[in-house]
Amino acid sequence: MTYIAGIARPGTDAADVCLSMQSQVRPERSAWSAVSLPSLSFAVHQTARLPEDKYDRQPLAEDGLRLIGDIRIDNREELSSLFGWTSNEARCKADSDYFLAAWKLWGKNALRQIVGGFAVALWNEQTQGLTLVRDHVGERPLYFLYAQGTFAFSSLPTSLRCLPGIDTSLDEDRMLLHLAVLGGTPTQTFFKNVQSVPPGHCVTFRNGHVQIERYWHPLDAPQIRYSSDEEYVEAFRERFDLAVGARLRTIGCVGSELSGGMDSSSVSATAARLLRSRKLTCYTAVPQSGFSGVNPSGRFGDEGPAAARLAAMYANIDHVLIDSADEDLIQAMQAMGRLQGHPVFNPLNQMWLTAMMDDARERGVKVMLQGACGNATISAGGLTGLSELFLQGKWLRLIQLIDQLREHGHTGLRNALSFATGPILPQWIRKLLSPELASFNFDFCPARPELVVSRGLREKTLAEFFGHDNSVAGFRRHMFDYYDVGFANGALSLGWDIEARDPTQDKRIFEFCYAIPIEQYLVGGQTRSLVRRAMKGSLPESTLACTDRGLQAADWYLTLGARRDQMAAELAAIRLSPAAHRLLDLERMSSLLETWPKDGFELEAVSDSWHLALVRGLSAGNFIRNFE
Repeated sequence: MTYIAGIARPGTDAADVCLSMQSQVRPERSAWSAVSLPSLSFAVHQTARLPEDKYDRQPLAEDGLRLIGDIRIDNREELSSLFGWTSNEARCKADSDYFLAAWKLWGKNALRQIVGGFAVALWNEQTQGLTLVRDHVGERPLYFLYAQGTFAFSSLPTSLRCLPGIDTSLDEDRMLLHLAVLGGTPTQTFFKNVQSVPPGHCVTFRNGHVQIERYWHPLDAPQIRYSSDEEYVEAFRERFDLAVGARLRTIGCVGSELSGGMDSSSVSATAARLLRSRKLTCYTAVPQSGFSGVNPSGRFGDEGPAAARLAAMYANIDHVLIDSADEDLIQAMQAMGRLQGHPVFNPLNQMWLTAMMDDARERGVKVMLQGACGNATISAGGLTGLSELFLQGKWLRLIQLIDQLREHGHTGLRNALSFATGPILPQWIRKLLSPELASFNFDFCPARPELVVSRGLREKTLAEFFGHDNSVAGFRRHMFDYYDVGFANGALSLGWDIEARDPTQDKRIFEFCYAIPIEQYLVGGQTRSLVRRAMKGSLPESTLACTDRGLQAADWYLTLGARRDQMAAELAAIRLSPAAHRLLDLERMSSLLETWPKDGFELEAVSDSWHLALVRGLSAGNFIRNFE
């Protein structure tokens, strides 16, 4: 990852401030390239990840434009043809050269042509305007601040906190939303005055004014309609190969996170095929020794066997099992929280992620493939599509499809009816149909009870989980907004020098998956039908037929039970924080530590309190006391 920073502060030489911002990221100042202009100072710290990075000479300056950026272009061949470059010219240019050439030719319309991950700052000397651009889906992080006459930007939110005289203290309102498993506004971070450039947006600063403009959203893509189910599958396979193949370009080794589910399995299988004889190191998180194997209904806790069946199908896969038995819980959450400027949401997952990234770094892995966004794209369940049939009056088709789904074990009657009638029924009636909605509780939230009531957190969470807008478009919009993971990607790159790349988050995949009929995810009476059909022959039949879902950190009670003293010490440190006292239910957290359960770990009531509320409360408290 290439880190960028800049500051516009009229009447002052801001170069030193700019470098101070990023010295918190990379302290070796000699590795930074800095430029100071009358109206702007900016700096860039380049990290080689792509073969063509050896040609990168940022900052770029050409025809009154200056550019710095963290850029990966996935459609180089297509763009070079539009530019009229020869194959030799195209081969010897960095991805930043491609971006600048496109901007010179088309201006902001270049963003309609470019495919890839990028966070870019462009200074136009003629207009005296600074434009920040973040890629379509938010692969790369980018933050800005405008307060007291100072405009600044950075790859990381914590870098902006060093600006003197500006309030960048902890945003307690945002923390409360986090504790309730709610997202903030698209630009909101955990620090006052520090804002995120949302995915698919530009931010322009000119003449003391800031303008935020959306240039892309997957729902804007034109509808795609074919005459047969097979055509949808073939079109998906073509796009998915492009998305995976584009993310294999690197100067190092390639790794992949491989669970027992279909998303990461599809990514890993496709990558292994496209890599041919090149090795792919696949990592699977497994429970530690002593795990009972008892799981909630419909879930499986040990993903090792399913992942091993996939790995056995490809000779070039090196399969590595990772457990977190030896990892430090507090250190893992604290280190990642500081790197990403965002409290760790699932600290136990972070423990095995830390172990995995440590191993990958030792093996020379530079790119880690993921399938985290698959629930929004390639393997969306599709049950929301039942509402379309209901609203369109296609009730015979609806009944037939519900019968098929029930027959294949993909849903129950009450759940299917809840999805079908969701857009028109009030929530109190939906509770009668949806077991998940009817059993909803707020035990997972570690916020102070009086704040839960005064801020209406339970009601807000209930609305976000089960939605005011239960339409297909509403579901798709919510899923796209949810998967903004740039902050996590930036932290992995900073902490381990490994770039996370997710083909299921590709712009072309989003556009295709949001443009096809939602029924394509239910063909054959099975949920997630598109990926099941597309990956037939590439994944084990047992994976394709599975209706259960993997459960990460299923051995949570073993991990936490062995660390109760460590958690108690951390809670004591958190108690010294005034902000933690204002926000967290510290008495409940203390009581949970003292009343450790002896069984029933697979039950939701137990997991919600001791796994989710307690550990997320500790993670939030650790973040608060570090950044208060």
